[in-house]
Amino acid sequence: MNRFIRIAVLAVLLISAFASIGYCTANNWGNTDTNPLLARQLPNDLIYVGAARGGVSTMVSGSLAIPVGYAVAVKAITEVATPLTLADGVVGQIITVQISTMSGGASAILTPTTKTGFTTITFDAAREYATLLFLDATTGWVCISTNATTA
Repeated sequence: MNRFIRIAVLAVLLISAFASIGYCTANNWGNTDTNPLLARQLPNDLIYVGAARGGVSTMVSGSLAIPVGYAVAVKAITEVATPLTLADGVVGQIITVQISTMSGGASAILTPTTKTGFTTITFDAAREYATLLFLDATTGWVCISTNATTA
């Protein structure tokens, strides 16, 4: 029993010490979180698996390649059958492709370089999205979630 009390007191002292020097006082869980206790940025940071900084990319007009360095890519579509491409990612990477706005009659067709279980994903309305997981260079992207899209 005496040993348990000493361990509990030591734990409280350690937690207090970390809090007093700033290790546990601030944590916004966004891409600016540099809390030394966590040692990386959360939640959309892909640096630790070898990709560029994560976050959300609102794609510019004319760009048809989905950037793999982001966790979420948002694209506005203005033309019928707009061809979107997705290069291979890194093992374990998850990306969500979302259509923000779509002009009347427009659509988009996403074709990843390497994929399993589908050939293309078709978006035909605003706010549709697909979430993909990159397994490896052989299997490629697999679709883990969609919202009203056709895969």
